[in-house]
Amino acid sequence: MKKLTCLLLCVLLVCFTAAPALADVIWEPYEDSFYAKHSGECKSVSSNYIVNSPTDSVTVYESPLSETQKSVFNNGATIYIGYTWTDTAGKVWGVVEYEDSANGIPNSVWYNGDTGWLDMADMVRMYNANDFWTDHETEFTSYNEPQTIPADKVLLLWTYPGSGETSGSIDYQQWGWKPDDEPTYSTSWTDKSGLQWAYVSYYYACTGWICLSDPNNENLPVTKRNYNLITAEPTGSPSSAATEAPTQVSGLSSGLVTVLVLVAAVAAVTTVVIVALCRKKKNP
Repeated sequence: MKKLTCLLLCVLLVCFTAAPALADVIWEPYEDSFYAKHSGECKSVSSNYIVNSPTDSVTVYESPLSETQKSVFNNGATIYIGYTWTDTAGKVWGVVEYEDSANGIPNSVWYNGDTGWLDMADMVRMYNANDFWTDHETEFTSYNEPQTIPADKVLLLWTYPGSGETSGSIDYQQWGWKPDDEPTYSTSWTDKSGLQWAYVSYYYACTGWICLSDPNNENLPVTKRNYNLITAEPTGSPSSAATEAPTQVSGLSSGLVTVLVLVAAVAAVTTVVIVALCRKKKNP
């Protein structure tokens, strides 16, 4: 019985220590042998890119040193690139994780997909949260003391103001947080239309910008961006990909999958303990 109790406590300890680390999970290619061997030579870019090739598509190879072709992305497709590697000739390669869809068009994914490498010369980097911070940092208002964001039904977090892409949400009704457990911010920004935004650096694994003026509006204005693409009408992806921020990548993150597995483990061990206790009571 003591062994079972110790086992339960160990599993609970693993779960509690793993949950806060979700905010620091860094994407890495799933079982990519080339990346595993050359990770020390790779550069982290962590950005979405648009395929923009003069040949109307980009080929995905098994590795930068291989001629084996694995897939093809058409111009206009949005792809997440986590790392790049530069060969001896100065050619830059990006690693992509993807899965083939029913219509034969590959989709960029975050986890458990197939991996490959493509020529970054055929890619255009999309505007991201780091770019926004650099462009508008002088316009930010900073506070010495953290400011509290009033509780609302749902607070939507955006990757950056005007991105059109959410990075998460805070659901007070579902989570049941107490009034003194509200998110705080130390940086705010007001856009040209007068909407006030607050940056939440961390709140229970959530991070992003909340529109204080309209915190649960899913249809806030999106800033259009011109990427000067070769193809006016992109194929293999939504037509809005050329001017708007990328849509969210489908699928659960590897960190979330880990937590779900740990929760399942806790449930299983708890069941074993309860059964053991019941048997002990029946057989004194």
